[in-house]
Amino acid sequence: MFNEFLIDKEETGVTALIALLTYITQAIDVLLWIFLLVATLDYLTGMMRARVSKEYCWDIDTAVAGILKKFGIIIIVVMAVLLDYIFIAIIGISDYTIIYIAITSWYIAAEMMSVLDNLDEMGVIISPTFMAVLEKFKQIAKNMGNSIIDE
Repeated sequence: MFNEFLIDKEETGVTALIALLTYITQAIDVLLWIFLLVATLDYLTGMMRARVSKEYCWDIDTAVAGILKKFGIIIIVVMAVLLDYIFIAIIGISDYTIIYIAITSWYIAAEMMSVLDNLDEMGVIISPTFMAVLEKFKQIAKNMGNSIIDE
């Protein structure tokens, strides 16, 4: 009887964990997943660049600093979501739903450019067309942010 209670308790815990993970993943939209993927690629290519290049040296302090920087960016993105919520739900201004999109898009473009910079330093040939499109994407994201400030 006691063992059955433990199994039920474990199953309840697992069920609660699955429910929590499901809620969290549904709360995260595609834009944030893209940012997390590109930030991870930037971190990995930065480590690869440090390993390949003689100019950079990889150490644990640099690795931790890189991870903390990524967490700092995530905090900024979360604050952008909160600003959107404040403008929409509390103040009632629906024109400001673009804050999160502008901020996250700009960080995606910046992280992508960093990935390309890392790859370029490793000798990977980067398509000029891809660089131009990425620069345009970053400028569009910056302009979205500026249009919010100018209003």
